[in-house]
Amino acid sequence: MSLRYPVKINRVNNLSDARYCAGMFVDIIGITNEVSATEIAAMAGWITGVDLCLDVYNSSADLTSVLQNVNVLYVEIADEALLAQLENYKVIFRFENCEFDEILAVCNRLAHKVFAFNIASENISKNNLVQLAQSYEIILSADSLPLEDLDGFCADVKPAYLALNGGNEIAPGLKSFDAMADVLEFLEIED
Repeated sequence: MSLRYPVKINRVNNLSDARYCAGMFVDIIGITNEVSATEIAAMAGWITGVDLCLDVYNSSADLTSVLQNVNVLYVEIADEALLAQLENYKVIFRFENCEFDEILAVCNRLAHKVFAFNIASENISKNNLVQLAQSYEIILSADSLPLEDLDGFCADVKPAYLALNGGNEIAPGLKSFDAMADVLEFLEIED
C-alpha cells in the first residue's frame, strides 16, 4: 500500500495519530513541541519506517534538549531566528495566514537555507501556488481542499508534499480519524 502523493502530517500531539499515520505510510510525521519532551520521545519511539519532523509551535521551548533526545530528520519552524540552531536538520519553513507577496519575499530570502515551505494560507490563489511550486519545494495544506478537486489541484500546482493536520484525542487512546482518514484513504493506492 502507498499514497498517490507524498504526505506530511502536521502538529501530531498524540500516539494515536502517529501510529495511524505511520500505518497509512505517510512520508513525514510532524510531532509538535506543544507537548512535553517526554511525550515527543515516547511518540518517536513507537514510530518506524516514517521520517520524523519536530514541528515548532512553541519557540520559547528548549529545542536543543528535545533534538538531542529525539531522532528527527526535519524541523519545521515559522521563526527565522531559529535557523541558526538547526544547521544539522532539513528545515521546513511554515507560513500561516500570510499574503502572497510576504510568502514570495521569504521564499526568495530563505531558499538556500531550507528544504521546503509549508503553506497553510487559504488566501493564496492557485496561480500563485503554481508560481511558488515552480521555484520552491512546497508543502500544500490539503485540509481545506474538497476530495473531488484534490487530484486536479495537485496536477496543476505540483506540490512536493500534501499536508494534513493531526488532531486531539477525545481521551487517551480514543481518537476519531474521520477527516484525516477520508483524505488518506482517497490517496491510497492498492499495491
